[in-house]
Amino acid sequence: MGSHMKNNLQKQLNKEMLNFLGLAIINLIFSAIILAVGIMFIVNHFYRLNEYSTLINPSIGFIVMGIIFSVIGFWWILKSSYVMDFITDIQWEIYWTKILPSEEQITSSIIKLVAYYRENTDKIKKMMFISRVGGIIFIIQSIYYIIDLLIYANIYHLSEFYYIRILATIIMIFWGILSLYIPHFIINSASIWDERLKKSQEAEDTIRTLMERV
Repeated sequence: MGSHMKNNLQKQLNKEMLNFLGLAIINLIFSAIILAVGIMFIVNHFYRLNEYSTLINPSIGFIVMGIIFSVIGFWWILKSSYVMDFITDIQWEIYWTKILPSEEQITSSIIKLVAYYRENTDKIKKMMFISRVGGIIFIIQSIYYIIDLLIYANIYHLSEFYYIRILATIIMIFWGILSLYIPHFIINSASIWDERLKKSQEAEDTIRTLMERV
């Protein structure tokens, strides 16, 4: 393998690991939001249980909803953290071994990534779905902020709140685009590595067959 090809593979590997890491972070953020909403429902409506004297108490429904949200949020935080641990383990392996990883390390890391994708396809697809949904929510929220800033520009102008809203809008747009981009890249890169591994396996099988004939 030439040095140019090796550098390209290393850059591709780093990019893929960053995308997997980004996917995990985005899912962690949304899981934390769901968990926070669930806890908020539980806390807010627990103290309102005595406000209703009727048999049907709306607060009970909100508390049950809060428990469901909290369990889902916490469960998905654990799932997302497993992906993050896997990616960071590969990154640390490369970092601690050599500044410039060997061809064997790069190939081994690529195989690990593809194997992990194959073994956890359903989970990663769910994470990509959540990432896309989150991206859409972020974009919608940023559009709302932009409209709000335009409508109330005279009121907000040059105030501290005005600059906070601008910063929040920029962050929302950034996370929205990132959340929509990452799943697309992961799907494309996984299919590329799948094809390369398939060809590599076919070549190994062909060589093995020829050696057996000799």
